[in-house]
Amino acid sequence: MKRLHRFLVVLALGLGLGAQGWTAPFKVLVYNVNHLFDIDGVSVYSDWGPDRYGPNKLLSKLRGITATVLSVDGGQGPEIILLQELEADQTPARMPFDPVEFLESTADWSLEQMLTEPLENLVRDFPAEAWLVKAFHEAGLATYEVCVGEYREDPTGRTIAHTNAVFTRYPVLVSRTHQTAGARGIQEVVVEVEGAPFYLFNNHWKSGAGDPKMEKIRLGNALVLRRRLDEILAADPLADILVGGDFNSQYDQGLRYPAMEQTAVHDVLGSQGNEAGLQTSGGPDLYNLWYELVRADRGSDIYRNEWGTLMQVMVTPGLYERRGIVYVDNSFRVLRLPGLNAEATTGVPIRWQTVGDGGYGFSDHLPLLVTFQGPMEQKTDWISLENPGTEDDAVLVRPAIIGDAVQRLDPRRTLRDPDALGRTWRVEVVVSGLDPLEVRRGEETIAVWIPNRTLRREVQAAWIPGETVAFVATVGTYRGAWQLTIESSEWLEPVD
Repeated sequence: MKRLHRFLVVLALGLGLGAQGWTAPFKVLVYNVNHLFDIDGVSVYSDWGPDRYGPNKLLSKLRGITATVLSVDGGQGPEIILLQELEADQTPARMPFDPVEFLESTADWSLEQMLTEPLENLVRDFPAEAWLVKAFHEAGLATYEVCVGEYREDPTGRTIAHTNAVFTRYPVLVSRTHQTAGARGIQEVVVEVEGAPFYLFNNHWKSGAGDPKMEKIRLGNALVLRRRLDEILAADPLADILVGGDFNSQYDQGLRYPAMEQTAVHDVLGSQGNEAGLQTSGGPDLYNLWYELVRADRGSDIYRNEWGTLMQVMVTPGLYERRGIVYVDNSFRVLRLPGLNAEATTGVPIRWQTVGDGGYGFSDHLPLLVTFQGPMEQKTDWISLENPGTEDDAVLVRPAIIGDAVQRLDPRRTLRDPDALGRTWRVEVVVSGLDPLEVRRGEETIAVWIPNRTLRREVQAAWIPGETVAFVATVGTYRGAWQLTIESSEWLEPVD
């Protein structure tokens, strides 16, 4: 049925593609789903233990992820999805997970029925990837083959909390994991796209982009990946390879943090922005697709009110040559859906919040979407490039939210309004505590969190209990408790 569907799509696209000798284009989505955990009650993190994370919250997360995936190709969804932050199942089953068998065994249950208390013991045992398969199936998405990254106890003694997964509608030729010290393993999956092998490397490197100590761990992550890329490219310099995921590094890491003597994504892995150079003999072999966008549009996450590019996609020269799979020039984009996974006014990702009975939000990362052309031509010439990407020589750090453009939270609304969750507002409140910071409006009190320690101390020294203050803040929760988060000094303002 899947092959018939693909044949019909090619016909529907008309003679244009057929005349060029190509099969239908296909899309790859790279998506950090932000703590998609199962509900077996065993979790590394307390926020996802049985007292704070139950079936209703899992259902909410599944619906949010599914809605995002359904936005691709008018509800058809991408052919390949690289996922990060699925739970590394702490109570794994003995047998490998099989999506077809799973859907057959649960055919008589709807997703909502399966996630209604009291839960069947069998239901508690299903891993995170099984729940996604069920949610996608109910939404009418064609069934994916699922490859989950292998995980083991970290050599440092940590318990691995997250793993990666690749969902693909193409046959899987190879699925393996290259273990790294101090971080998740790097997942390698090779799929066959209409007879052509396509190498996919799914990454989730060590967190802390600006931390030199964490960069040392990422250097090790990059070295493992670089060695494997070198093996493949030595055998076939024009192998079709996509490297994607959450690198916990900026695309311009070396420029952003000049004090770092060596950066993982640039100096070891070789990510760079000279697109035309891929088509030259002896040129670079890894191009970062962030350079496809104008600098003002580069950003898929925020930290301390600055747009970041921790999510990345890189491609090799083989994807610019007409033999095999081809990258569709300038097709890279951020899957920002205002009013769904992003704030309607600012475009900032609506983060997942573990609050109330059902939770709220999506992810702290917006997904990345790329289009490729399936193979048929066997020519060995290069594709033509329109406005090829070039390296930048300076850092452009953009604020994610400008205080003056933020809407004021209606004073008649509670500060704990679920409809305000995950969004940024201007608020006017009275200081009720300094250590920890706390404010009130009427009889309602709520904590204030400022991630920047220096700014937090400045505010604690400046605010006076009982005085009225105004500022911009994001309404959210931490470990089940409501809080207002002030990300930068630009969010502080005097009372009107």
